[in-house]
Order: sequence, then structure tokens, then C-alpha cells
Amino acid sequence: MNATYAKCLLFAYPHLLELSEQIDTIVEKRALSSMTNFKPCITLCDEILDLTEQKKNFLKIYLILNKIVEKLSFQEKIYLDYKYFKKLSSADYEGYDFSSRNYFRKQIKLVNRIADQLEKEGIDDGFFLDKLLSTDFFAEMLKRVKDYEIKSYKNKPLQEKLARASLISREKTEQVIEEKQDFLDYSSSNARIA
Repeated sequence: MNATYAKCLLFAYPHLLELSEQIDTIVEKRALSSMTNFKPCITLCDEILDLTEQKKNFLKIYLILNKIVEKLSFQEKIYLDYKYFKKLSSADYEGYDFSSRNYFRKQIKLVNRIADQLEKEGIDDGFFLDKLLSTDFFAEMLKRVKDYEIKSYKNKPLQEKLARASLISREKTEQVIEEKQDFLDYSSSNARIA
């Protein structure tokens, strides 16, 4: 799995259960609104099935990442929490140097190892692009991760080339996001007409 996608999943990990609960609320509201909503029943059913599929994917990722994180050493968990989860207090970070080159090297190795483990569990680039990128949450998360990576390498020409090489087809990702937005714009304009 691409390291950028793995980073995206790591940033999302602490929020996946909350997102799943929000999907439950949305499904319930859509089902209850079916009496007053004038959409065809099949359309509402398709929307509810799509939301249920999203929830299934979010929970699948959460469980797989949870299993991977549990197997990490205490120090690796601290590094992940410092960069991605932000659940621990500053007192828990005492004694760790988060500004040394050694820390950054360990972060890169850790993310690459997690990306490999995710791929072994069936969460590969195809899964990310097909199942997750279609959600607004992951589309925005990926955009932010990529923007951050490019910005962090801005003054380093060689590293910028390496960063761009690791960002598989940014243009393709943006194209998918634009197509989705065009579809949503078209759907909402047709809904107003009807």
C-alpha cells in the first residue's frame, strides 16, 4: 500500500468509530424521512445501502488497524500517537525527542511497515481508491495529507521529487474528487427542478 494512503488511514483511525455512529444516525434519519421524502423508494434504499457499505469499510479498517497497533512496541505506539492520534497527554511524551533525525527515520519505517501489514490484510491501493476515496471524509483527508507532504518538502528539490513520486497520481485523485463533485452538483440541480 502507498505510504500516503497508510498515513491517511492512520489519521482517520481515531475517528472511525465516531464516523460509523454518525452513519447509523444518517441511515435512521433517511429511513424515517421516507414517508415525507418524494424520492423513489429504490433511490432511498440505494442510498442506505451505500451508507451501510461505507460503515462496513470504516469498521473493517478500524479493526485491522487496531490489530496492527496492538502488536507494536510501546515506543512505536508513542510515535504513532504523537503524530497521528494525539490521545496522550504531554507528560506521556516526556523523554522522547520528536525533533531528531532518528525520530523522523523511525516514523518513515513505521508507516512503511504498517502499509505493508495493511496490504497483507487486504487493504491495498485498489481498496483505498475504490472503497474509501468515494467518501467525502477520505477524499478530504487524502487531499490534506498530500498537501502537507508537498509543503513539507517545498524547499528541498530532491526530496520534493521523491515526495511527488510517492504520491501516486495526484491528478487522478483530484479528477475523481472533481467528478464526484460534478455529479453531486448535477444531482442537486436536478433535485431542485423536480
